[in-house]
Amino acid sequence: MSIQMTLLVLALAMGAVIALISGIAAGVLSWLAGTHPAGSIVRGGATFVGVLVMEVAVLTLFWTVSNGVR
Repeated sequence: MSIQMTLLVLALAMGAVIALISGIAAGVLSWLAGTHPAGSIVRGGATFVGVLVMEVAVLTLFWTVSNGVR
């Protein structure tokens, strides 16, 4: 495996951890603000998915640009 692929996998893993922390924080803060617990879970899950999708999109863009794919 090339060093570029290794760095991409490490960046994806780090982004997944950041997405998880963001989702948990959004859910807890929403719950502390008085939202129904189910709504807090949905908000945290939506935040997690949104951050993860954006991270994958950015990494995909960087990967295709660095390999000359248009």
